[in-house]
Amino acid sequence: MNAEKTGKLILEMRTQKGLTQKDLAEMIHVSDKAVCKWETGHGCPDITILSELSRALGIDIPSILSGELPSKKYCGGNLRDLTFFRCACCGNLIASTSTVELNCCGKRLSGIKLREKGGQFRNLKSSVLETDGEFYVTMDHAMEKTDFIAAVFAVYYDRIITMPLYPEQAPSFTIWQLAGCSLYALDNHDELYTIKISEVIK
Repeated sequence: MNAEKTGKLILEMRTQKGLTQKDLAEMIHVSDKAVCKWETGHGCPDITILSELSRALGIDIPSILSGELPSKKYCGGNLRDLTFFRCACCGNLIASTSTVELNCCGKRLSGIKLREKGGQFRNLKSSVLETDGEFYVTMDHAMEKTDFIAAVFAVYYDRIITMPLYPEQAPSFTIWQLAGCSLYALDNHDELYTIKISEVIK
């Protein structure tokens, strides 16, 4: 912990909230002299009060320790650089547009990247029925207990819709917009398929 940087951050956040040193001190059960000492860089908050200080200032503990607020730079990711994750233990499904390391049920998840395979995946045959402005998609898959489609991902230019599926249920799903949509199916063996729509039956 850098006493000077942490002190400046505490001072900045305290004044933003309209608190005096005495107000903050009372909130976290220390003396106002202790708060003054921190803000002038002549000492650091004790680790035992970091949680209370975090709540009082409205910032997280890592920010207090580093003396800096997280960067506000927005990173929206790239939908062409998708990675799909599935936890084999609980079935949790995640799609990420950025490089991440994920853990679930105590195990690290290994993702399936679209770009690594150049988007070249096996096609999953399907039929589409349009009714009342919705598209009912049925895939050609047996959906057995040991071999089933675990999820379908509908990828648009600005969003991803995840639709979980389960063994021994119908291999189908409904979407409301087909234009501009890329469809991917992930099975319980972590194999990724593309769902190509060639014809829509009305």
